[in-house]
Amino acid sequence: MSGLKLQRLGLIMEPEPGNPMEVEGVLNPAAVRGSDGNLYLFPRLVAKNTYSRVNVFKFYFRIIEAHKSGNDITHSQNCVRF
Repeated sequence: MSGLKLQRLGLIMEPEPGNPMEVEGVLNPAAVRGSDGNLYLFPRLVAKNTYSRVNVFKFYFRIIEAHKSGNDITHSQNCVRF
């Protein structure tokens, strides 16, 4: 074993209530950090009858409070759906 330890931190995405494109779920988002420094997520959106499509979400990061606790930095994040 490599000694790598993973910890589940929580849910990062869930279906938007009332959105017919997400009625059967939002699954398996891929993630990439763009050259602009923002985080992009590419989730699979599942509609009725398992009709699937891939969407893109862009997260903007900005530091609002820079204090370190170990390797953690407190910051806010905003999400925009394209």
